[in-house]
Amino acid sequence: MNAKILSLFSCIIIFSILLKLYEDFEVFVVVHLNQLLFNELLFRYITEIGNAVFLIAIVVPVLSLLSYSSNHFKYVPLRIFLIPGIFLGIFVQLIKEVLNFPRPATNERLLSDESIIFLEPIFFQGAYPSGHTASIFFVFYVFYRFGKKISDYYSNAVFLLLFVLASVVAVSRIILGAHWLSDVIGAAGISMLFVELLKHKTIQKFLGENTYINIFSILLVGLAFYALFFLEAFDYL
Repeated sequence: MNAKILSLFSCIIIFSILLKLYEDFEVFVVVHLNQLLFNELLFRYITEIGNAVFLIAIVVPVLSLLSYSSNHFKYVPLRIFLIPGIFLGIFVQLIKEVLNFPRPATNERLLSDESIIFLEPIFFQGAYPSGHTASIFFVFYVFYRFGKKISDYYSNAVFLLLFVLASVVAVSRIILGAHWLSDVIGAAGISMLFVELLKHKTIQKFLGENTYINIFSILLVGLAFYALFFLEAFDYL
């Protein structure tokens, strides 16, 4: 683990919490992003890229396969994404339940502004941190930290593309009126800090080669794939 990186992500999380104190600025960001960029058809799909079920069923297997088949990356097995991801998901949900911060749809100034469009279904509580943002930043950063092998044009382009995609998903949460800026910043900080903690020797040992964990990971991908097509896995589709 890198102490400087841990400190950086910790500062990002603290900053996101302090940002909650500046409601006027938070409202300003939501208003302007919503008015300038809201497109229901486009962002309805973009925001769901951060859906945990979609990530587990599609994105994680693709990245794991890419790392296995390409000489540009170290192999990142499914278990490295999925087992810690389960714990992160539980942790994020606990924070949501404990803090229970209100979402933009509860703000009177936003509700009274007829130019603001909230994408349905509308959520009112559990704003911090953004689950979609936490999920996609976790997947991106796991692939970067565990898959980075050499610094070349191809690998750097892939990592940059994933970072841009994660950032677009995060911003989409604000555009659609589902989260505040502080929610997505905090989610990104929490996810990346969580990934850095995975570098600890004890955790690395736990995540080492294990047949049962590998089988569980494959079954989890299969279950997510089933949910993606046969259950109501998405919030907005």
